[in-house]
Amino acid sequence: ALFGTYGVGYILKKSIDRPRPFIDHPEFVPFRFKESGSMPSGSTAVAFSSATALTLVTKKWYVAIPAYTYAGAVAYSRLHLAEHYPTDVLAGAVLGAGSVIISRKLTNWVNKKR
Repeated sequence: ALFGTYGVGYILKKSIDRPRPFIDHPEFVPFRFKESGSMPSGSTAVAFSSATALTLVTKKWYVAIPAYTYAGAVAYSRLHLAEHYPTDVLAGAVLGAGSVIISRKLTNWVNKKR
């Protein structure tokens, strides 16, 4: 799932090549200057990928709530630090969670074929 998250995220970042908010809006002062594209948020994608994987494996609310709280905090930090636009963060969350769901479905399909 993380391979899919990183791979698809890298391809999207290179193909969309959206400038970061601090480039389009000089009034934003970023924590650090990055030269890579903004869309999607890789940090958010990895955080939501981890949260989704933990939740699907454990199926416990006391794991899901802290995991998604952490993922939400990572997403908020990307916005607060002027690293990403809200749509970048949303795309990262969908990419991260989606890659885990797709990976799980593929794994189940492969295991049924054996």
